[in-house]
Amino acid sequence: MEKEEVLEIVAAAVNEAMAPLVESAKSLRREDKKPESETKDGPSQSAQDWINDKARGGLGGKALDAPTPHNPNPKKVVDPGPTRVNGNLTGKTV
Repeated sequence: MEKEEVLEIVAAAVNEAMAPLVESAKSLRREDKKPESETKDGPSQSAQDWINDKARGGLGGKALDAPTPHNPNPKKVVDPGPTRVNGNLTGKTV
């Protein structure tokens, strides 16, 4: 037998052995592909809310004329005290 004949025999055996696997993979792909009408349910809930808000005339977000919410942890202003250079008061403020 020549090398080419051996390769043909091996290729045929591999194709024969792989045929059931290929068919099962193809059938799985067919099952995975659903019609677009089944996969698409429409816009997400947040998108629907935005559309409804826009239809009512809202801006789709925080109202610009709404009051600022209370900040329970505001930054405290710390008085640095008098300015010192080498231990001497300079009279300048920071």
